[in-house]
Amino acid sequence: MICRRILTVALTLTCASSARAAGDVLVTFEGLGLAEGSPVLSIPGAPEVTLSGASLVRPGSNPYTGFNGNSTGSGAGGLDDANSGDTVSYPDETGGTLAIVFDRAVSEVGLDAVDIDTSGSVVETLEIRVYDAPVGGALLYTHTVFPGDPGTGDGTLAPVDLSTGFVGASSIRRLEIQGQFQGAAATNPGYAIDNVTYTPVEGTWTDLGGGTVGVAGQPTLSGTGSLVGGTTASVSLVDAPANAPMLAWISFAPTPFAALGGTVHAFPFASQLFLFADAAGSFAASTTWPAGIPAGTDVSFQFIVQDLGVPDGLTLSNGLRATTP
Repeated sequence: MICRRILTVALTLTCASSARAAGDVLVTFEGLGLAEGSPVLSIPGAPEVTLSGASLVRPGSNPYTGFNGNSTGSGAGGLDDANSGDTVSYPDETGGTLAIVFDRAVSEVGLDAVDIDTSGSVVETLEIRVYDAPVGGALLYTHTVFPGDPGTGDGTLAPVDLSTGFVGASSIRRLEIQGQFQGAAATNPGYAIDNVTYTPVEGTWTDLGGGTVGVAGQPTLSGTGSLVGGTTASVSLVDAPANAPMLAWISFAPTPFAALGGTVHAFPFASQLFLFADAAGSFAASTTWPAGIPAGTDVSFQFIVQDLGVPDGLTLSNGLRATTP
């Protein structure tokens, strides 16, 4: 029915329902501990998510009773609390856009659209616009939920799968959600969304090869970590000579070239560190990956290892490239 717009999400992080995209995280807006009408900007336990254009609505308030056709709050009924419970709505009825923003790329995005129906001759639709940036960026896809689509109806949940079917589905950064009447922006469309699911995209570590063999084998460099700002990233090296001196090169704009029987991948270097292997010929280090690095940034690493058992006195580890999500 036609009423104020509502966005519903619960404060729960679990495996997602198979009715939507199979994202790793399920977010709803239950148990936020906020007063009626308070702005909802973030979700404790889901640091990737921020919102704009949303304020808290509690069960039994006007938007709920509005689902039975009366937005002034008279009458009984409203959404089934088992489906919705605490919700968020626009703070007024000006027909603005509600945005869900992810602080990194996410994939397998889905949600449930609630209460998409008709009232007399008025047709209510829900438009979901998908972007590749938290602000601005390219419009990747527009999905519109129409009355009569599977799951639509008064107070019912219609699954929306945004995980496939368009280029960029694996790198979503923002959803913009807007109710409409017959294709025009509405001042009080009666819709909700619930059960937003997504999977945070992690960075990648790529073995570039190019290492050379020394007395203990080829020094092998590897990396672990999501490469998301504020998380731990680690690199480790094995199969160097015991206690060998080493140079670690870090490059942001490498120009690989052949040398020492292998390939130098991390040159010209932006940073050079003088290090030592331990008695087992190994090295490991961890750091907090800095925030604010743009998605798709490549960082190349490589170790040059002193090895007196080979003709050149030096061996190369393999090159390693970290790519941010």
